[in-house]
Order: sequence, then structure tokens, then C-alpha cells
Amino acid sequence: MDGYYPLNGPENLKKAGTYSTFGEIYLQMMFVPEGQDAESVPFPPLKENLKEILEKERAPENGTFHIRVIHAKGLPVMDSGIEGNSCDPYIEIHLPNGKILKTDVKKNTLRAIWKQAFTEKISVPKNVLNAD
Repeated sequence: MDGYYPLNGPENLKKAGTYSTFGEIYLQMMFVPEGQDAESVPFPPLKENLKEILEKERAPENGTFHIRVIHAKGLPVMDSGIEGNSCDPYIEIHLPNGKILKTDVKKNTLRAIWKQAFTEKISVPKNVLNAD
């Protein structure tokens, strides 16, 4: 998959109605079937790649999940001070196996750039892979 996804912020700020949005993040993700070498194939435009896998319903349950956290924009101001109005964003990715992947914290910015890649072996139910 390849695209922009909304960010969720702290529950207390949502309930208080302080922010209507927490920005969005651009991600590129790829599922590589077990036994296939991910290094032999460059990171493709994943919307097409994943769509092809799902249409053929050949997605395996075991494999490697690849994700690149690219950047975030439209982040809410959470800090103010000498550095100006900013926040210290980071991303947590919760995987089906219970593992949590975390990016580096980007200090004092409302437009964070990570370009950070993660790879994790996971087992995914086929119904999750076939979701739109």
C-alpha cells in the first residue's frame, strides 16, 4: 500500500474537542511471502503490487511485513516556547503479532520527515490481507 493515512492523537485531546485533526502520514508498505527474497525486488509502488496479490488471493499467512514511514504534515501544535509553536512527533506501528515499531522522535517540528524503514516477520490471517 502506498498513501496518506490519518493520525490519531491522545484520547484526552479528542474527548476535549481541542483538535479536529492530528494530521496525516504518508506510508509505503509491502508484504513479502515467506521464501521470497525481498532484496531482489526494489520497493515497488505498493498499491498496484498489493492489489495484484489480493486479486489473485494468493497472499500467504506467513511472511515479512515491510513498511517505510516517510513523513507527516499538518501536525497540531503541542508545544510552544523558545523554538516557536511545534510538536515532537513519533510514530508507533502496532503489528498483529503484538510487536510495536517506533520511529525516532523528531523534535520541534510540524512537518516531520523520517524516511525510516522497518521489516518484521509476521503471520497475518488471510481475511486481513483480503480487506479493502
